[in-house]
Amino acid sequence: MQLTASEILRDLGLEGKTPAAAIVALSSLELDDIRMASVFKSFAGDAIALPPTRVLGTVVCYLVYDAAKNIALDVEKAIERANAMVLRMPWAFSDAAEQERQRLRDEKIAKNAEKEAVKVTKPAPVVNGATGEVEYVQVPVDNAPKKRGRQKAAPGESNYDKVLAMYSSADEAGRDRKVLLPRIIKELGMSDTSATVYWYKAKKQVDAGLGLA
Repeated sequence: MQLTASEILRDLGLEGKTPAAAIVALSSLELDDIRMASVFKSFAGDAIALPPTRVLGTVVCYLVYDAAKNIALDVEKAIERANAMVLRMPWAFSDAAEQERQRLRDEKIAKNAEKEAVKVTKPAPVVNGATGEVEYVQVPVDNAPKKRGRQKAAPGESNYDKVLAMYSSADEAGRDRKVLLPRIIKELGMSDTSATVYWYKAKKQVDAGLGLA
């Protein structure tokens, strides 16, 4: 059963926002092409073909704006408006502009993943040997997710090692994130975020001429 516009907004965390605020919040989600296509299909169903990737995000923005405005959605009209914007602002939809936006998105994802592993501190009770009183001191806490009951992967067998091998062995077309990410997700069972982080890390290593360790 197809979701209503209100249900789609709720699932995206945009329910109750003004149209302008909904667009800003949608942009902050930084949805990748796969997720953006999923949102489009939620609005349009399967009857309307998926727009080209270059205008997909703009089409979804128009649909979210109209949904937040609580007016009847016209998917075909949203596609026409997006195509008209391409004609008015071709530089904003160029390959170079999209590559730069994707680079910034990938870097942000990688930085956020690194931050999750940074050690933080929290107060912990300690008994003062001299007074017998309980005092609280800051102790380090590792924020990185822990995998219990698993031994460290052997060299070449970690998920990153496997992603690096996949990237290094692929030709130029096969290394493209739109081609390699679905492979990583399918073959290694990774989440979109982890796959993107490892793809970006492998790309940096290979581009730097380091290749396989």
